[in-house]
Amino acid sequence: MVEWILNPTKPVEKNMGIVILVLNIVIPGVGTMVYGRILRGVIELLTVWLLVGWIFSIIDGIQIMTKATTGTAAIKS
Repeated sequence: MVEWILNPTKPVEKNMGIVILVLNIVIPGVGTMVYGRILRGVIELLTVWLLVGWIFSIIDGIQIMTKATTGTAAIKS
């Protein structure tokens, strides 16, 4: 588990994709940070008061979950 967080180039499993989506809905940006996109997650978290961060966070969560269910979720930083 720790290796996956430190090396986010590996695909995520379906369950982890769902967890990331839920985190992004509840606390915008946190799921994105867990996925390995730290800077993008921080930006989403800081812009949540504009609702822009929250919307992008949900979109990211949906994209990550969709890729996780098909088994093609590899991150390119």
